Amino acid sequence: MNHSTYNNLEKSLQNPSEVRILDLSSQELETLSEELETLSEEIETLSEEIGTFQNLEKLILFRNRLTAIPKEIGKLRNLETLILAENRLKTIPNEIEQLQNLKTLDLYENKLSNLPNGIGKLENLKELNLSGNQLSVLPIAQLQNLEILELFRNQFTTLPKEITELKNLQILNLFENKIKTLPKEISRLSNLIWLDLGKNKIERLSLDF
Repeated sequence: MNHSTYNNLEKSLQNPSEVRILDLSSQELETLSEELETLSEEIETLSEEIGTFQNLEKLILFRNRLTAIPKEIGKLRNLETLILAENRLKTIPNEIEQLQNLKTLDLYENKLSNLPNGIGKLENLKELNLSGNQLSVLPIAQLQNLEILELFRNQFTTLPKEITELKNLQILNLFENKIKTLPKEISRLSNLIWLDLGKNKIERLSLDF
């Protein structure tokens, strides 16, 4: 099969089974024609036709104006990377739980105040970026393969205990939240090599972990 990269949604829909990487980020489109650059600025909704890309492995929708993602996203069973950073998303459909091959999920700088429980069923996820949102709870205790968790600039007042169940976690970024204390269970993160707690409200930090 032809492992193809597409930067044009219209062209990619002509042969959806051939598409492996679909990049509709504004950063990429700026290097193409003015027509495509205009298209990028107008991407406010993602068509249900996205579900036709059955062989898609990488979907990049960085820096657009998306306010919602259709439930058909769950049909992309071969998807390994999903980049939705710098949009205007307020919700994520629970059908995301069907993306069992997903390894990287980037939701940086959106308007999320909660996440669907289905996100906790992405058992192969290794990297999750939720920074720059309005989150205070996380349904992610089952993400046992997670290695990188980015949560800076959210609304956490304490470390969610779900995080302490992530035994393979190596990088945890909690910079610029409202955390006052850390639970003793953080010592369970035996593989943790990098922890950022800058710009929080922690007055005293235990060195037991």
